[in-house]
Amino acid sequence: RGDDYWDVLPSLSLSLRFDSDFVIRFGAAREIQRPRLDDMRVNIAYGANIAEGIVTGSGGNPSLRPYRATAFDLTFEKYWGRSGYVALQLFHKTLHNYIYTAERPFDYSSYPLIQPTPPVDTMGRISQPFNGDGGKIYGAELAGTIPFETFTSALTGFGVTGGVSYTKSELRPDPSQPPENIPGYSDWVANGTAYFE
Repeated sequence: RGDDYWDVLPSLSLSLRFDSDFVIRFGAAREIQRPRLDDMRVNIAYGANIAEGIVTGSGGNPSLRPYRATAFDLTFEKYWGRSGYVALQLFHKTLHNYIYTAERPFDYSSYPLIQPTPPVDTMGRISQPFNGDGGKIYGAELAGTIPFETFTSALTGFGVTGGVSYTKSELRPDPSQPPENIPGYSDWVANGTAYFE
């Protein structure tokens, strides 16, 4: 079981370099990301839900299509010395679809089932992943590496590197509800490392 599909994934990458070691980069691409393998599993687990009088279960969906998106990036970079740089990146990604897990009606009449007493209705529910409407991700990131020799030769080899980013994400699994964040995404992320080399 599964599905067949084609994707055309054009991309464009441009950079404009100035004599002052200033660089502007622009990128645009159509992207895909395959679903998780366990989301595409064929098997399901099910059983009699006596409290509701139906059969309920959960499982994978081998007919899932990939995540699809169109992405744009614009970066401004300034370089100096042997390893110093600072960069500001602006990004926007339009998600054309997204994979959600939700309950749907499901007919278990063709599946073997030991009927309890009283018997349950085999027209029940299943919880499984499916392709739904997408959303968007956008934001900015400021990153850089500052070698301390920029300030004094006594600190040659020492420096710091890192960045901070702000990301906003929006999904609308239910059109009647307000948008929600993509699970696992933080609005603010920061990292930094002090180094000697």
